[in-house]
Amino acid sequence: MLNHDIIGFEEYPSSYKVSLSSLARHNQVIHGVMNYSSVKLTPLEKLNVCTPANIELSSHLHVCKYYKSIISKNLRQEFTHFFEPMYQLASHGLDYLDCRYSNYQSRLLKEYILNAIINSNPLSLIRIGDGESYAWLEQLSPQDIALRERAWWRDRLSTSERIKISTQLRESISNATILGIPSCYRLARDTTEGQQSYKDNDATYPLLHIAKGVLSLQISAVAFTEERIHQLIFNTDTIRLYVKHSQKVLFVTSIKPEELNGLFNHCSDKITHITIPTHTKMIGLESYESTDISLPFVYEDIIHQINNVVLPGTLVIIGAGVLGKIFCHKVLLKGGIAIDVGSMVDYWLGYRTRSIKDQL
Repeated sequence: MLNHDIIGFEEYPSSYKVSLSSLARHNQVIHGVMNYSSVKLTPLEKLNVCTPANIELSSHLHVCKYYKSIISKNLRQEFTHFFEPMYQLASHGLDYLDCRYSNYQSRLLKEYILNAIINSNPLSLIRIGDGESYAWLEQLSPQDIALRERAWWRDRLSTSERIKISTQLRESISNATILGIPSCYRLARDTTEGQQSYKDNDATYPLLHIAKGVLSLQISAVAFTEERIHQLIFNTDTIRLYVKHSQKVLFVTSIKPEELNGLFNHCSDKITHITIPTHTKMIGLESYESTDISLPFVYEDIIHQINNVVLPGTLVIIGAGVLGKIFCHKVLLKGGIAIDVGSMVDYWLGYRTRSIKDQL
């Protein structure tokens, strides 16, 4: 039962209220038992369930202005100093930061990628979220580094190993053709009421690292979008279209080849696979490749395989976490088209590996 008058909806944590309100906005069945219009939300919570019909919030720029008006003075200063300059980078190229609520912009981005495939134009689409703050190790605490490595790969890396990966990550980010960055939608989702600094919140602190890191690099991207773009446009229909127009396709994921071939069997004759060790959370699942060795200890072998397989114009679909960004760059150097689809490969198989907030 979702009737907020009965279960004390107003006392729920903010993340619960936002999630339920978003579901009520999207789902007519839920509308029947929960009156979305009567729910009392704070300005920050309202921003998290904004709709394209809300003219005042009809673009990423407008969302940024509204977000600034409702956060604390101290947080506003950090936003102005770090995040706004990162968003201004998008104004110097092709800006696809509004794909979340603009069908027109989503179509333009999908067509941009499709044209690269048809014309065999090298391309690397890389998304950088909280995990990619690993590219700037100097900003992370030893405890944070250890937590990430164990969560992703089960194992701790040596200092030299992590520095090598971090360096390659920065190079890959710098040279992406399309760069997905944390949007203001993501910031609003993770900001808490009355928050005074992005450092005060485990969800926003890594995003601050990302903003600082991006501003420290010489970014060559010709287009920008939000880092959640994989959840917005890379469904199986879009990937099937891309596969159809490609002469050669390579999947670099931890999913067993027969599973992916079943999804794209209309073009399976042009598809090859490089199967990698899976993320810690997927170990033991039948559809995934589980090995005794973790990805960081074989990723250079994966790069060698990529270099041997990829030709100019090859479409490469990559779902490999942080190290997948490095794979994207290697594909670009070989003249291929690399798309960082991340966790969407899990969703194609029906595995919901992210929180409900990530899907709203």
